[in-house]
Order: sequence, then C-alpha cells, then structure tokens
Amino acid sequence: MQYNASSPPSSKRPFLLYDFHPPPPGAIINASVLNMDGSTFSCPISMMSAYFQESGPGLTVVNCSHTDDQMVAQHIRLIVDYSDLTQSNYSSDINFFTVQSSSFADTAEMFFNTVIPSISAFPMVKNAFIRATTCFGGRRVIRQSWKDVLGVGADYTEFSTYSHDNLIMDVPAMATYPDTASTLLLSPAVDFSNFEVQEDYRQHTTLAGLATVGGFFTIVDGTFAILFGITLFSVILGSKAISPFGALGLFMRQKLRRAIRDQYPALRGQIQEGGMATFLHDFAVDIDILDDDPDRDPRPSSGQYAGVVPLSPGSPGSPEFKNLYDSQSIHRLDGAVLRSC
Repeated sequence: MQYNASSPPSSKRPFLLYDFHPPPPGAIINASVLNMDGSTFSCPISMMSAYFQESGPGLTVVNCSHTDDQMVAQHIRLIVDYSDLTQSNYSSDINFFTVQSSSFADTAEMFFNTVIPSISAFPMVKNAFIRATTCFGGRRVIRQSWKDVLGVGADYTEFSTYSHDNLIMDVPAMATYPDTASTLLLSPAVDFSNFEVQEDYRQHTTLAGLATVGGFFTIVDGTFAILFGITLFSVILGSKAISPFGALGLFMRQKLRRAIRDQYPALRGQIQEGGMATFLHDFAVDIDILDDDPDRDPRPSSGQYAGVVPLSPGSPGSPEFKNLYDSQSIHRLDGAVLRSC
C-alpha cells in the first residue's frame, strides 16, 4: 500500500489522513514472489477504499501472501515504473508499507489510526534498485481504557510488523529495468532470532502522579520534622504541638534553656497563671525544654512551702522543737560556733 506525500516519511511525525493518496495516474505497480523451487507468481493488486475518502479509486494493496503452507517464499520483488509520468504531475515518490495480512484491523479507522502509524514506510525512489532483508517483529499498542490511565494494567492491540535492513544495491536489476523504474527485492532474514517486539507503556498514570506527590510530601515532611521536631502530618491532625527548636534543641539544649530564661524571665510564671501563655504551651508550642532544667537553683522555691507555718519554740505538740530550744548545746553552722541556752 502506498503512502504519497510532499515530504519524506518521518518517525517523528505521525501519519495524518491527508498523507495518503492514490498512486498517480500512469504509475505501473506490480509485485511477484520468487519461490525456492524457482517458480514465480504475480501478486494480485486490489484497491482498498479508505474510510476518510468520500470518492476516488482508493489505495493500492499488493497481496503477496500464498495459501500453500508447504511453499516457502524466497524473495518478493516490488516494481514501480514511472516511465509514463512527468516530474510535474506527482509530488513525491511512492512509499510502501509492508504489512502482514493478519494485521488488518476490524475497521479501516483502526487500521489507519493504529497500525499504519506504528510501522515504517519504504520509499520507492525512481532509478533506485535495492535489495534488503525483512525482519519479522511484533507491535503492541495501548488501547485507551481506565486501566492504563489508573496504572493498573492496559488493553493492547497486537499485530505483526516488518522492518527492512541490510540495504544494498541490486546490480542485476540495474541491468534489467530502465532508469525510470524503481525495484525492491526483499529476502527473509537468515537469523530469525532477531525478533523485536515494541510495546507501549504509559509514563504518566494516576498512581505515578500520587507517588510523585507522596515523594514530594515526604521531603517536605522530613524537612519540617528536622526544623520543628514534629512531622507536618501530626500538626495537620492537631495531635501535637510544634517545637520552635527542632533538631537544634538536641545539640544546644542547655544554651537554649539559659537564653530563654535570661530573655524571658517571666515566662514560667505566665505559664502557671493560666493565661494565653498557658494555652500556647498546652496546644501550640512545645517548650518543655524549660521543665528539665538541671542547672536551675536547687533550693526549693517559696511557692512549694507557701502553706507551711513554722512552729515557734514552746508551741504545744512539738516536743522536738521544745527540746531543741530548751537544751544547752553547741551547734556548728558554717564554721561558726553558736551556743544555745
């Protein structure tokens, strides 16, 4: 089948509907199969109507398949004769696609939109006589569905493909055909292990997007935990208060404690008063760094004994104090000798 356009085929641009045209009038196309036993038969040529064409002769299809399973094709020769054409009445060379008969889709729309963009075109350039080997391959094209969008699998359209390698000049054909012709002699590849299967995959899926967002959130959450000593997710859920010191408090805890006490000497008292400082301490900011102060004044604060009334000497019910004050003894306090009487 031909592909005829003003620009050469390129794998970087997909084939569009207007790229396909019937062969120009006057172009003679024929193909033949050369078998291993020396027999030759011509391939029938038919016209296939494209679904995007309202009128016209359609597209040329050369059928070189055979029904005899015992017959092994040795070569396929394709010939295009441009002798009846002038340079002014056609825009480019005729390009052929090599397609296995089983690759024809159920509908022409699927064939032109799925199969054709996935295979390579071979240009039949005038006065070019080429020999090439044909390598068999496969192609798996994703059919759009919810599974491939989500990323849990995909449905594929599978078909066979052919690629042409080892291009050399066909010297016998140069002596046989005129300069206005173009020939292509295809031979099967000797090494059948070179079987290439191309399969589509979707790079961006819903699960991949969620994984990307999750990875970014993990980085942000880790950075937040280093700075504030708590994960961002815990703050969002309101489970814990943040620490304004973060990882810095692990290494400079005593220095931070002294700096806070010197700069905010009334902070501890404000927390005990039950005001705004108490609310922030309980629900917003974690300042427990002030509670484990090993270098604070070891003497008990007056608030701890605010409800204790000291007993005076001679008070009833306190024989210890009475004996202490009534007895005559010598007490040594801080290096001074005191005599009680």
